[in-house]
Parts: sequence; C-alpha cells; structure tokens
Amino acid sequence: AGGGISRGAMADADVTASAAEPSAADAWFQRKMALHETARRVSAKARQAEAVAEQKRRERTEEATLRVDRELEWNRARVSALRARLETAIAPIRAARDARDPTSKLKAPPKPVFVSYARDAPFAERALVRAIVDAVNSIQIKSDPTRNKSSSSSLCWHDDDDVPLSEYRDWKQTQVRRVDAAFKCDVFVVIGSPSYERSETCALERAATRVRREPPEWGGDGAAVAVVAVDAAEACGFVSAEAYPNTGREDSDSAKKEKERFKSWQSDVHAASDVVVSTTAEDIGVHPKKQTRAFEDVIASRVAAAVVEKLREVNSDAYGDMVTTYGHMEGDAFVSNVSARVSAAKEALDDLRATSSYQNARQKKRGGESDEYSASTLSDPPHRWSAGRVAAWLRSLGGWTAPFAERFEEEKVHGSILDALDADTLYERFGAYDKRVRRALLDAVTSRFTFKTPIHPRGDAR
Repeated sequence: AGGGISRGAMADADVTASAAEPSAADAWFQRKMALHETARRVSAKARQAEAVAEQKRRERTEEATLRVDRELEWNRARVSALRARLETAIAPIRAARDARDPTSKLKAPPKPVFVSYARDAPFAERALVRAIVDAVNSIQIKSDPTRNKSSSSSLCWHDDDDVPLSEYRDWKQTQVRRVDAAFKCDVFVVIGSPSYERSETCALERAATRVRREPPEWGGDGAAVAVVAVDAAEACGFVSAEAYPNTGREDSDSAKKEKERFKSWQSDVHAASDVVVSTTAEDIGVHPKKQTRAFEDVIASRVAAAVVEKLREVNSDAYGDMVTTYGHMEGDAFVSNVSARVSAAKEALDDLRATSSYQNARQKKRGGESDEYSASTLSDPPHRWSAGRVAAWLRSLGGWTAPFAERFEEEKVHGSILDALDADTLYERFGAYDKRVRRALLDAVTSRFTFKTPIHPRGDAR
C-alpha cells in the first residue's frame, strides 16, 4: 500500500510537470505570435514615420508652391512697375508728338544695335562712345557690302546721328526717341560709368531692355535681346574722385560712399549682362591721363567683336555672315573696305562744304541769305560734322588754330562730342598749354557746338 501511494504521487507529479511545460506545438505558436507582434509594431512605426515624412513633403511642396507664387507675383509686380514707369515718363510726350505730327513714327527708325550712354558725360567718355558707334557702324555683311552707304542703313542707332533735326534740341523728344530705339534693338550696349548711373534717361533705357528680356509669364516680352556692358569708368580712368567732382577729395567719406554705391550698381549691371568688356588704361599700355583715339579704338574694336557675336546668336540668318572693318574677325576670310571708302568720300564732301566758294554758292542759290546757320546748320548741323569738317571749321578761325586743328583731325573729334569739351581736356589731350588759347578755343567751340546746358564742369583751374 505504501508503495502504491508513492507511485500514485509520482504519477501526479509527472502530470503536473508535463502540464507546466508547453508542448512543442505551443512553443512554436508562441514564437510565431511574438514575431508577428514584433512585425506589427515595426510596421506601425514605419507607417507612422512614412506618414510624418509625407506630411513634411506635403508641407515642403506647399511652401515651395507658395514661394514660387510669391516670386511670380513679385516679378509680375516688378515688371509691371517698370512698364508703368516707362509709360508715365514717355507715353504723354510720345502722344503729344504724334498728335502734332502723325508721320513722326516713321522718323528715326530703330536699328539692330543701340548704344546707351549719358549725354552729360565728360569728353573722354563721349569720345569712347563715338569710337564705339563708328566701330559698330563699320561692321559689314558679306552678302550686302553696300549696307553702310547711308546712315539709315547702319547697324548702330545713335541719338546724335538718328534723332530728327527738328527734335534734336528738345531733350524730352530725344529721350522718347532713345527709349523707343532701345525697345526695338537686338543688342543693347551699356556704357557703364558714374555719369550713366546718375542718368534718368539711361535708367529708362535699361528699364525698357529689362522689360523686353523678362519672360512672358512675368509680364515681359521674352525677346532675345543681348546686353553688352562696357566699363567706361575703368577704360577712361574715372575710378578715382574725378568721377565725382562734387564730392570732395578721393579719401573723403562722401567720395568713398559714392564709389561703393557705384561699384554695387556696376556689379548689378555685370550680372544682368551677357558680355562685359572690361579694359583699363593699364591693359592697353596708355597712361590714364593720356587717352587717345587709338586707345579708344582698341576698346571699340572689342565691343564691335562682342556685338558681332551677339548679333549672330540673336539672328543667325540675318547676321551670320558678318565682318568688321576694325580688324579681321576670327573665321572670316573677307574684310570689307567699303566703309573706309565711304568715310573718305564723306570727309571730302565735308571739306568741300567748308570752302567759301561752296558757301557762297549756297547763299546765292537761296537769294543771298546771310544767316551763318542757313548754309550749314539746316542740312549739315554742327553736331553731325565729321572730324574733317570740324578741323576745317577750326582752321577757318585763324592760323593760331592750325596745330589744334591737326590734333582734332588726328583724334577724329566728331562734332557730336564737342559740347563736352573742357579746359582740362584741351590741356591734357590736345596740348593747349596757354590759358588764353584754351579760353579762346572754348569760347569758339561753345558758341557753335553747345546744344544744351552742360552738367559737367567747364572751368579752367590751370
């Protein structure tokens, strides 16, 4: 009996032990459930992370959309403001002009190249502008070598050459013509300088070009207009206090602020330009105080080369076959001399017009009119006199002007830039060392070539 109880107790213990330990199937099931729970938790965490990432992506997309919308709105407002500025400044004058003369729209037609410069700039800068205009107008198209036989077929629009004579003395009308020409050009040349930066007319011309270049979705025209910037401040040595004659010494606080402001403006112009022609007097090998037409021609030839390149890009069909008489263009085997022959013919005609027999014949033909402007100003106004005509007029003042007439002719001093002549230029560039001679020359030039009140100083401190 005692043995039976012991065996029964042992059996009960075995049953209890077997019940406490799970079977193999139960163990497998429990492991599977644990793995499933782990996977569920990982999946939930991943879904949560994906939801957070999706929310962040949605927020970034919305933020980017808002940024694009704000940028689009800002650019549209900016272009609209530029258009409004142009309309406010130009439209009333244009409307009044067209009302007086319905044919005015047909006058001064636009040309492929427009040179934007400050009319109140010093002589050195104006001379550089004239050299650039001559260089661009020397560009020839191989298929049409007679293109430059008249000013109307030249490539470069210049107010001194293209504004109708009836409007030339009216600055507001000239301003309208300049802005209209800027609206139609293919290449916009900026003569960047402190004078240019201060000019309201130049600001309007740049605004017109910016409106044309802006994409249509911003309210612009989306036109293919190339911008060529010329650092006239460096090229003409205006980086010192000479650029700011009213600000005192170069090391004064006001001069430093003006120079910093101009450098900031210059950087903006460079950023908005396709080509920057940056040439200092030191690069050319000429002292900053000794600029000559040869120095200006070097810069002008570089500008002309850039203009040719950009014209080819803008319209390869019309301008793909071009050369320039200012030098051999790389890749072209033909250099036309038509412009040189035409220039020589114009010089000869100017010399003829300057003779007394020609003037007497003109006076006799008109019935003996004695007005000095009747013989030249109406058909050949002083601001359109070539270098030969200017030199001939200077010689007519007397023998004392002979050496200066020769220098003016060597420097190709065009009549359009003589209203910017000052005593310092006569002294430094033309060798007029006698103060009385400088005064006499300035008086003669002012009486014939001053078309408006100059803003730059004309005083003689020597």
